[in-house]
Amino acid sequence: MTQSRWDRDGVAMTARLILGITLLILAACGTAARPVHPEPPALPAAWSGPALAGTPAPGWLAAFADPGLDALAAEALISNHDLRAAAARVDAAAAQVRIVAGDRAPALLARADGRRARQNFNFAGEQIAFTDSAWGISLDLSWEIDLWGRLRAAEAAVAADAAVVAADAVGVRESLAGQLAKAWFGARAAGRQTQLAREAADNLLAAVALADERYRAGLLGAETVRELRSALARATDALAVARARQGALTRQVEVLVGRHPTATASIPVDLPPLPAPVPAGLPADLLGRRPDLAAAERRLIASGNRLAEARANLYPRLALTASGGFASNQLGELLRADNLVWSLAGNLLQPIVQGGKLQANVARSQAEHRVLAHAFAAVVARALAEVEDALGGGAIAAERTAAQERIAGEAAALARLAGERHAAGIGDALAVLAARRGALDSESEVIAARLSQLVNRVDLHLALGGEAVAPPSATSATSATSATSPTSATSPTSPAAPATGPAP
Repeated sequence: MTQSRWDRDGVAMTARLILGITLLILAACGTAARPVHPEPPALPAAWSGPALAGTPAPGWLAAFADPGLDALAAEALISNHDLRAAAARVDAAAAQVRIVAGDRAPALLARADGRRARQNFNFAGEQIAFTDSAWGISLDLSWEIDLWGRLRAAEAAVAADAAVVAADAVGVRESLAGQLAKAWFGARAAGRQTQLAREAADNLLAAVALADERYRAGLLGAETVRELRSALARATDALAVARARQGALTRQVEVLVGRHPTATASIPVDLPPLPAPVPAGLPADLLGRRPDLAAAERRLIASGNRLAEARANLYPRLALTASGGFASNQLGELLRADNLVWSLAGNLLQPIVQGGKLQANVARSQAEHRVLAHAFAAVVARALAEVEDALGGGAIAAERTAAQERIAGEAAALARLAGERHAAGIGDALAVLAARRGALDSESEVIAARLSQLVNRVDLHLALGGEAVAPPSATSATSATSATSPTSATSPTSPAAPATGPAP
């Protein structure tokens, strides 16, 4: 009868404990930390610089209509080492989210114990040996009830950290596309500049030979000869600089696509035409397109959740432990019903005095949250400035290119007239060579101005955000390798084909 009363009391106590736990869980659901969504800083309604209406189209690299660049971009997305490292960081961050999420779930452990011991006793002068055995198997359960949303806030913070890493990976991909486009256009321009520098050196070499001949005939002073020889030395030096720059930019392209930098990639020696103008969209659209803004926002969200976690650390923690299994001193009788054992326990931990550490942690989290809020606003301001700079710089670059093209046209016309006068016997050969040098210099300035326009267009696309290329595929990777195979490359010191100059 006594045993039955204890059983009834035990069942009643267990029921009350389960009811209390249920109420605490419901209370925890009601007081769980809420997601933190920061308010973006005030944004202008429109751009101050010249901008087209509409939203920029995705896949901005395709706007340049450059198959070689598209093929290299597809190869880079597969082979670039920085991009691979960024992808690995995303995987690590996702795994960390799963690790922290595991703290909210009950932990269940299986345990098996076995012990057999021999002990010796001396009883009344007689040595007695005693052997003892203990065997057990059990399932042990432990669970911290997330009363105040502390664990949920910690998980949300780590999830936001993972979102930061993912946004940074997108930023690495977009930055890679931008660097590749600039290096590609720069290498193409450098190839043409090398050709022009070689033509300028050849022109001066001919001028020096003609001047030497006239000097020996007494028709030309020594000063003119020495001036031309000095100009030839400078042109030779400029040719060496141009060749070095072409090689460096070619190696940069190769590194970006994950190849060994040998400066043997086949790159055209002219520049593609500038694509049509890009619609800039609204300033507020940047928040959804630019990965750096997304990363800054997620950092602020992570900080807000860590602040919630720090505040929840001030409140009590409730932990439950339970264990059930079998225990016996006879291994063969271990699984008998009367060897069943179980336990259920709970503990409530409330910090009281810890030297102010918990309150200081809250204060630190609040300060860090303010820091990231200002950092978010600063990143938004820099993004707006980058778009405005690109819009304004594009208009200025277009004006400079138009002016340089007019200058080059006049210089080419002057060189043609000088040649015609010399052919008619009324002009000087040195004047023809001098006019030709001016035309070459003017064409070089046109190449630089056009490159500036292309670089500015890349900067505008990066500033506006958005996806540069479609996800890579095996087909695009194969075509990328064949399109720029080093086996059919042309050395940067001897460009593949000449480019046409400005029309006279």
